[in-house]
Amino acid sequence: MLNENLTKYQSEGLRKLIRYNRKYPLNDTAYKSNRKIIDEFITLFCEYDLADNDYMAIQLAANNNNSLTNYIFKNKLSLASILKCITYIIWTDRIVDNYLYNRLKDNTLIELMNQLEELLSKEQKMEC
Repeated sequence: MLNENLTKYQSEGLRKLIRYNRKYPLNDTAYKSNRKIIDEFITLFCEYDLADNDYMAIQLAANNNNSLTNYIFKNKLSLASILKCITYIIWTDRIVDNYLYNRLKDNTLIELMNQLEELLSKEQKMEC
């Protein structure tokens, strides 16, 4: 399993996030044309209790790499780090106008979803 601290419900939520992202790719065009897609993604993320607001380490890593985006693109993140980054993006968007949109525009959120999908794919291969 990706993380022994995840419940079966949360693991199911991760898989739903990936399926949702395949059906409605997260990008700046989706954000502009249909904010509902982004809102549904956020709802799904929160509904499955995937948010982890203990992201101080993520903020420090972002500062050490000049930005969150640099940190994410320079590293293959653990599941816990991916979830903390997504949580940080969602919560920061509530305070900083267009933060989530800008993380779509610079492909940060897309990279996080790609890394998440890669982790889930590796897990499925190990289960076979």
